[in-house]
Amino acid sequence: MGAGTALSSRIAVARDWNDVFLLDRAGDAAPVTEPEPEPERRRGMFRRLRENLSKTRQALSAEVQATLFDTLDDETWERLEEALIMADVGVRTTADVVERLEHEATSGAVEGGEALQARLVALLGGTIGNFTPGSRRRLLRDIAGLLGPRDHFLLGTDLVKDPDVIEAAYNDSAGITAEFNRNVLHVMNRELGADFDPEAFEHVAFFDREHEWIEMRLRAREAMRVHVADLQLDIGFEAREEMRTEVSAKFTRQRLERDFAVAGLELRDWHTDPGEAFAVSLAGRRTM
Repeated sequence: MGAGTALSSRIAVARDWNDVFLLDRAGDAAPVTEPEPEPERRRGMFRRLRENLSKTRQALSAEVQATLFDTLDDETWERLEEALIMADVGVRTTADVVERLEHEATSGAVEGGEALQARLVALLGGTIGNFTPGSRRRLLRDIAGLLGPRDHFLLGTDLVKDPDVIEAAYNDSAGITAEFNRNVLHVMNRELGADFDPEAFEHVAFFDREHEWIEMRLRAREAMRVHVADLQLDIGFEAREEMRTEVSAKFTRQRLERDFAVAGLELRDWHTDPGEAFAVSLAGRRTM
């Protein structure tokens, strides 16, 4: 077993899901107070909407006034504002959301603000690609278990593209990705009392065409031994021995649909940039 494999088997790094957020259902209603006069209530509602949704107000206001105006109370409007502000979804997506709500509200599927009483779980930035297939599907199953029938999962993915383009991005001439890669050694030195010399390792990144992922490694420039105090572990590296530090999977729509299906999810919507380099997908719990 090589040193890189031994290290991987002994060190488990827990990811901090800074880019995962959960918009939860509203809790218990606040105590009932005397309602404002109807004209004042409606004016206040749209004043808050204009102030808090400057990026999306034109598309949103037109749709809402035409469709859901008489069915939403103050609490529901505040939840809509909060959800759209946190997601920063943009004009087109906001219009799509409102159009869907219009359909649900006018078709009789829901009454009043029930259409908005749902959760959105979001995992953006292509982070899902850092999970290997087994752990990725376990994560998706966990997320599916969080979703109710009206909830959705918003996922950002990096798409499969020309391998030369991908490899150039991970081997940039400025050395930014190389420093990012070596940073894991700084973290182990700080958090685990290791004595890695980050400059003693060179950055390696290549596209694995079979798995359709970028693999990042660190290659020892010379033979060395490293001590990890907190793990009471000594590791020997031979010259040019490599340890894998990250994978970054790239996706196709078909691969993502298969992953969703295994996890009990189904793809509801799919959006890409004009060059189809990246995608944002919307999924929900699979219906039987």
